[in-house]
Amino acid sequence: MTSVVPAPQTAEVFYPSSDGEPLAKMSVHVDAIINAVVALRQYLAGQQAIVLANQLLYYAQGYPKLRVAPNVVVILNVTPGPRDNYKIWEEGQLPAVIFEMTSEGTKDQDQTYKKTLYEQQNRQKQHDCENG
Repeated sequence: MTSVVPAPQTAEVFYPSSDGEPLAKMSVHVDAIINAVVALRQYLAGQQAIVLANQLLYYAQGYPKLRVAPNVVVILNVTPGPRDNYKIWEEGQLPAVIFEMTSEGTKDQDQTYKKTLYEQQNRQKQHDCENG
């Protein structure tokens, strides 16, 4: 009897560092993002933490289309320093807090899709910690 076993994936998965979307459409939105990043980086200076702004956050290994670009993200217990993007499975830490500076154009996505996604990721991490 012959069995068919899928060949191991040999091609490396590419995770882009840009989605081609602008940081924000209005200056008040950009100002809110910049002010939050500056304040949070000052507050967390010297700690094992990073504050990222509008960078791609990948949450499913092997699936580069499963990503978000939150306006501001704080991640604790990671080595400080710049990153092209953030892959949860490589760093081992979920964001401690995510800020979405909602505008009229992003309100629906920010308050429904992204909110649900962030909650699901947090619940999955809690489940993993309790069972592992």
